[in-house]
Amino acid sequence: MINQFVRLSLLPVLLLCCFSAASYAAQSSIDGYWEGFSKLPNDEMKFTITFKTGAGGLQGKIDVPDSGFIFASPLANVSANGSKVHFEVPRVGNVPFDGENLGDTISGTFQFNNVAVPFILKRTTPPPVPYHEEEVRFQNGSTRLAGTLLLPLTKGPHPAIVFHHAAYQDTRNAWA
Repeated sequence: MINQFVRLSLLPVLLLCCFSAASYAAQSSIDGYWEGFSKLPNDEMKFTITFKTGAGGLQGKIDVPDSGFIFASPLANVSANGSKVHFEVPRVGNVPFDGENLGDTISGTFQFNNVAVPFILKRTTPPPVPYHEEEVRFQNGSTRLAGTLLLPLTKGPHPAIVFHHAAYQDTRNAWA
């Protein structure tokens, strides 16, 4: 009788622990859209990052619109252990970012020309894009091509731009 009473008394405590752990895991996840900036010595750099946990683990992409060439560029070595966050930007020579996740803010430094530059990211809602994406595939014999159409939401006609990676095997992310 006492054993059963002890088990029943511990049940709410165990349930509370399980819910608290699940809640903490959900709050500490960095999945989502983040906007940030960094104060360079003579400039300010704005950027956005999208983190997503997939089958291969934590992944991310960075956009630095003012750079003119870093758009949806994949991140490397993305990790979030406890409050510590690390990722690298291979597009510009594996620039390492190290920061601390404080819920809806990640702050830290990245290495630029051997100087530690502070950055801050804030979790936010991504802005709506003025287009929708449509995946397309073409095949002619053994040759297969695939791509993504970015179609404006407004009534056309619209001009078209085709990006390709030249005459060698590569993926669509090679130039991102």
